[in-house]
Amino acid sequence: MKKFFFTSIMLLLAIVATAKSYKIGPSSVTGTNFASINDAMSSVSAGDTLLLDKAYKETSEQTVTKTVVIIGNGFDTTTSTIAQINSLSLKADGIQVNSLYVTKVYFYNKDCRLYRCFVGSWASWAGTSDATGSNSIHSCYFTGTIKGTSAKAIFDIQNTILYTSTSNVIYNLINSNICHCVIYGNAGSSEYLIKDVTSSSIIDNIIVNSYSSYKNHTISNYGVSSMNTIHHNVMSGFLNTTNYPLNSITNSYYLDGICKCSGTTVSGTYFELSANSPALNYASDGSDCGIYGGLYPYVDYGRPIYVPYFTNINVPAKATNGTLPISVTVEVQNK
Repeated sequence: MKKFFFTSIMLLLAIVATAKSYKIGPSSVTGTNFASINDAMSSVSAGDTLLLDKAYKETSEQTVTKTVVIIGNGFDTTTSTIAQINSLSLKADGIQVNSLYVTKVYFYNKDCRLYRCFVGSWASWAGTSDATGSNSIHSCYFTGTIKGTSAKAIFDIQNTILYTSTSNVIYNLINSNICHCVIYGNAGSSEYLIKDVTSSSIIDNIIVNSYSSYKNHTISNYGVSSMNTIHHNVMSGFLNTTNYPLNSITNSYYLDGICKCSGTTVSGTYFELSANSPALNYASDGSDCGIYGGLYPYVDYGRPIYVPYFTNINVPAKATNGTLPISVTVEVQNK
């Protein structure tokens, strides 16, 4: 056993020591190594990092077949200078995707992670049979859904915003964890926001159905046979408060009164809790429900760690004594 442990440690250190970073982007950008993620796959090795240039805009499907780290530059949609990918397929264990704007993500393996990403349409389990291992979605922003397809998915979903105008926002999961999220959608008479999710934990979330006539259609599988753990959520309604009493049920089908609802939703500040919010200190660990409590507090615009960004630029209307004093404030995302 000692020999096996020593060999494993040495192998890990060897991988870390030889890991390299590569820049992905148009050939016109200085220092670019590859034009696309697909082009890089034949040359990179497990443990390498792919840094996406802000000018990288990819409309064709990109398939990741090695255990690499992919880093974009966040998803501040008020600017066009962010890397964007239409479709991303993860076909190796342990792939890390950080701070990326992507429309669709397909998981084929296990132990992969989306972190601080924007997902426009969906993240789905694409395997033909039920997942046997978990994938993670942490501190992300969705305008679409997280789902299994014909087979059930296993996801660890934490500190993530799902702000949509649809139903079945989280669908067809098993043995999963949904924690410290904001889930907002529109589910009608036979629909729910969280549907066909079993043997899972649904804890410390804010869950609001904007369809006023069916605001209690938040979670479909609430019976004891579903084997779900459901508590310390703030919800617009729930069909079984008898078996699950430790949830705060509001009378509103809006986020107003729970969150501040000011500013842009994608920045995250929209979901900061209001002064008298029922989500304040209501989480199971004594923290706040929603995206700013828990293990992976939401980071505005998915800014990657240690990357500087502008917070203020002040340019006077006219020069003074022949000079134009311009002030620029720059901060670094340090966590």
